[in-house]
Amino acid sequence: MNEEAQADTLQERFAKEYPEKLFYFCLKRTGDPHEAEDLASDVTLHVLTALGRGVRPEHFSAWVWQIAHNRYCAWAKEKRRRSDALAPAQVPGFPDGEADLSDPEPTPEETLLHAEALRLLRRELAFTSADYRHIVVAYYFDGVRLSEIADRLGLPDGTVRSKLHRARNLLKEGMEMERTFGKRSYQPTEISFIASGNQPSGLPWRAIQRKIPQNILCAAHNNPCTLEELAIELGVALPYIEEEAQLLLDAELLRKTEDGKLLTNFLILSKDVQETFIELCCAFTEQQYETLWAVAGEWVRLAEELNVPFGTYPSEDVRMFFGQELLQTLLYRAYTPPYHRADGGNWGVVGFEFGASCRLPHTTFSNNLSDYRSDKVPLTLWEGFQTVNWTDEVFCQTRYTQDVPDSYCLPLLRAVAEGADPATFSTVEREQVELLLRQGFLVRREDGSLLVDAIVARKEQADRLAQALLDLPAYASLDKAAAELKDRVQNALLPLAGKYFRGELDYYTSVAASATSKIMFRLWKDRGLYRGASSRFCSLELYG
Repeated sequence: MNEEAQADTLQERFAKEYPEKLFYFCLKRTGDPHEAEDLASDVTLHVLTALGRGVRPEHFSAWVWQIAHNRYCAWAKEKRRRSDALAPAQVPGFPDGEADLSDPEPTPEETLLHAEALRLLRRELAFTSADYRHIVVAYYFDGVRLSEIADRLGLPDGTVRSKLHRARNLLKEGMEMERTFGKRSYQPTEISFIASGNQPSGLPWRAIQRKIPQNILCAAHNNPCTLEELAIELGVALPYIEEEAQLLLDAELLRKTEDGKLLTNFLILSKDVQETFIELCCAFTEQQYETLWAVAGEWVRLAEELNVPFGTYPSEDVRMFFGQELLQTLLYRAYTPPYHRADGGNWGVVGFEFGASCRLPHTTFSNNLSDYRSDKVPLTLWEGFQTVNWTDEVFCQTRYTQDVPDSYCLPLLRAVAEGADPATFSTVEREQVELLLRQGFLVRREDGSLLVDAIVARKEQADRLAQALLDLPAYASLDKAAAELKDRVQNALLPLAGKYFRGELDYYTSVAASATSKIMFRLWKDRGLYRGASSRFCSLELYG
């Protein structure tokens, strides 16, 4: 039903059901038929005027009687010759120093009116900012004197009185409005996240695991909002929104604009934008997957010439690891987050709206790190690529019981890689050996010696391999194609980034381009280039 038809329907309902009821309502209060007619006409005018300008009340009957009550209060004030300037705003349920104008035995209409007024009052208090809400609740509900409220808040008495008067006006205005909650109040937006970098305090993950913070972030994405606007959008009372928003501010996932509004502090990629850059990644993968696999093979050959040990990895798994590293080199140069966080970390996060599709099969691999450094032990770094879905039917062979070794075990892995004699290990180190054997990070040879089951490279070997990759003839064409892909992906992100994220687009471009790896690994498998089924590919890098 369109707006005009809806207005006609409500006007017809009013004309059919209410004139006689309104007259007796007014007559009972004025005691004079002529004044009752005038007051009923005034009520009718206000009702029809409101309907004419587009008001569509949720509860029509209660809304009509609320207007009738308000117009009667105005009539009573005028009758008693009280100045409008001195009279406080009428908020049903709040004492205001005036005589009680209701009858000892309320009519059914008055009972309905009171219940609806109380509901509206509670609704408006739920969406009133703390600056006003605390004063209203303390004064009217807890019975605290204004002077005591002023002492509690450290404000002058006059300021508290002014805020109370302003709060009553705001409540009255709000009660006369039709509030419409946002779509997220009944249909929360679903998003997933990718976080990268160093996250010592568990942020951002521990702040974004529930629907309320997620939908606050969605509502405020590229759309600065007040707390009140967020409360209405989510249909959640303001005291709870205030707490959630403060947690997100503390986590640096929200920030404040110059005018004090809240803005999401990272980019959330819409379904349409995702599908645009995913298709770009599909096209790149179909064009380059054979060349990438060939270059990965050349890189493995160079590693063999440098005597890099591969543990028990089959040759195809070694090549798969180098292929993953090759994609990292080509696409993720700007992946390191440019954000130094208050928790001591250096992390970034990107949101993804659910529902984006990809025309090619894909498998998601994540990239986890474990590192150890001390005064006695130089940096030891374990890098692992592993499937996100543990039940993946394509990459299903598990090599280890967990993604990466615990960091305190890395010095022992380093010692084994450097040829330490297990007979010299302490009791604690022997216990770590048994743990790492059970986890699969170590294997015991037939002669009883130990082997790190990963691709192991010293820093000088890793540096030479990195330079050798750049010198391969096919690498230059791959690098050019990858640069063109990133340019196209960035152009797809540019409209979404708007004015808030233009300076950070390199990071978001790298994260978006990571869709290429999901498609590439699966294409290598589906096209028969990779014939294995491992779910993890790892390296141990020894620095210093």
